[in-house]
Amino acid sequence: THLDQPLPDLHSALDESDIDNLTAAGLYIAAVREVFEESGILFAEGATHAHAEQATALLREGQPFDAVLAAMKLRLQTRSLAPWSRWITPVSPTVMNKRFDTRFFVAAAPAGQVATHDNFEATESTWLTPRAALELQRDGLIEMAPPQIMTLAHISRFASVDAAMADARSRKPSIVMPHSLHLDGELVI
Repeated sequence: THLDQPLPDLHSALDESDIDNLTAAGLYIAAVREVFEESGILFAEGATHAHAEQATALLREGQPFDAVLAAMKLRLQTRSLAPWSRWITPVSPTVMNKRFDTRFFVAAAPAGQVATHDNFEATESTWLTPRAALELQRDGLIEMAPPQIMTLAHISRFASVDAAMADARSRKPSIVMPHSLHLDGELVI
C-alpha cells in the first residue's frame, strides 16, 4: 500500500524471471530505504526535507520503515528509480569471502531535499561528479568496491542525470558476474 506502482510493473522493470512480484517490490523498497538511511533523501510522494527529518527521527527511535511510512502517510516513489544493473559475486571466493547479489538503481534527487550523511553508516559526504569520484579513487584518496567503480564509469558517459535516466529506462538492467584471475602474480577481477 506504500508503493506508487503495481507489483507486476516493478517486477517487469527488473526483468528477472527467477524472482516473484513481492521480491521485486522488496528490492525497490530496500533501495529507497538504503538511500534514505544513508543520505537522508526520501523518495516519497510530496516528501520535503522536513518529512525526511521526521522520518529519520522515527527510525532512530526504532520504528520499522514500513511503520514510519504508515504513520506519515507516505507513498514511495518507485517510479523515480530506474534499475541499472545486478551484480552477483563469483561462486568461488576471490578478493573477499563475502557473497552478494545486489541490484543498483539510478535516480534524480527529489527537489527540495538535502542529502546529508547519517553519521552511522556514512560519516562524511560530498557531491562529486562520477568522473571526479573515479579520479579520487584512482589516486587512492577514496576507496570504492568494483561495483561502485564500474557503475560510476558507465554513468560518467552521460552529460546529465536525465540522459542517464533515459538510458536506464530504455534497456533492461545488465547482469554483471565478475570473474577473478591471476595477472602478473596479482589477483584481479
